[in-house]
Amino acid sequence: MAESVTMVTAITVMYGITGVIAVFAYFPQLLESWRSGGAGVSIPAWTLWSISSVSSTTYAAYVLLDMLLTAVSLLNFLFCFLILLSALRGNDSRRNDSES
Repeated sequence: MAESVTMVTAITVMYGITGVIAVFAYFPQLLESWRSGGAGVSIPAWTLWSISSVSSTTYAAYVLLDMLLTAVSLLNFLFCFLILLSALRGNDSRRNDSES
């Protein structure tokens, strides 16, 4: 039994650490999207990933009642949504420039 508890604890710690590290992987995409005005960012893909992250966050919070999964999913959503907003901002800017 103690071995099982140790394994669950190790898996939980590993998930928490990799979840936080994975969030840092969004930074280069976010910065590039901001600098380039969203050029090269797939709006449909980031929209789907944002929606999927909301679904995961909601499921983790209300069905699984798992705070760690909820926190990691929420962070994933926030960064997906920021990248999406950055791309949309760039598209609006390019559209306004072409209309001028």
